[in-house]
Amino acid sequence: MQLAHVLVVDDEPDMQEYLERVLRLAGYSVEAVPNGLQALACIDARRPDVVVSDLRMPELDGFGLLAALRRRADTRALPFILLTASDDRGLEVAGLDGGAHDFVQKPVEPTELLARVRVQIRLAADLAAARAEAVRDELTGLYNRRGLLDVLRRELAHARRSQAGLSILYIDLDGFKAINDSLGHAQGDLLLCTVGRVLGAELRAGDAVGRLGGDEFGVLLPGASAASARVIASRLAQSIADVTTRECGGAVGASIGVAHVSSSSRCGIEELLERADRAMYSAKRLHRLVGPSGPSKRPTPDGAPSER
Repeated sequence: MQLAHVLVVDDEPDMQEYLERVLRLAGYSVEAVPNGLQALACIDARRPDVVVSDLRMPELDGFGLLAALRRRADTRALPFILLTASDDRGLEVAGLDGGAHDFVQKPVEPTELLARVRVQIRLAADLAAARAEAVRDELTGLYNRRGLLDVLRRELAHARRSQAGLSILYIDLDGFKAINDSLGHAQGDLLLCTVGRVLGAELRAGDAVGRLGGDEFGVLLPGASAASARVIASRLAQSIADVTTRECGGAVGASIGVAHVSSSSRCGIEELLERADRAMYSAKRLHRLVGPSGPSKRPTPDGAPSER
């Protein structure tokens, strides 16, 4: 199990050594630096679980470090405990107003410091768990619509920075309503979970899959060309038909729309989703599916892979 990592920021060598010793003896991994500028470099290299920072330091003090972290989206919620030898309560109020999570008075009492560090680590873990749950589909365990759109937003930005393309598959199950109506919702739920498992098993590391709602799923394929995305779509449709035939008592087809954007495209998230959705409905109308009889008897999924 990886030790929780604490970054200590204090310009007094004796205090720095004391804080390191207290935290290490309590089982934490500790890194110590003398000012806020070095702390920012350490945070970029290795994200700590908690920052314990003195208030008054040269170059960049505790308030400056706190403000710099709160301006960045990736460190805005990083647990931050301020230390000060001053008994000015106004400083504590200013620190908490500035985004500090807690305040510890010097001289630091070990049990108090450790208790406050434990609280911040626990609260951060609870918050991370709540956020993870908020973006997961309760039935399948895949991303829900919100979670998949969050990933899509990041991947689209990355595709533009790295000069790589991005493809998305929009999947709608064919025949799901009939199974749900004739065999009941429990069987329908089992089928959705089975399809979710198939999608997860078939994809590459770095791909993402989510349930967009009802019997609709989305798959993100970072770096995949339109042609390779269509090959993946065909394979997924075949696997869905095979596995649902074997495990769910009846074959379920999949209409799959393919949309692709190049690294230079200015296409937004909603436009990309809309294009994939339209391609999926086109595939459904034209019955262009890979079904149980295999790809030789049915064309591959329809798509709108044009790059804008």
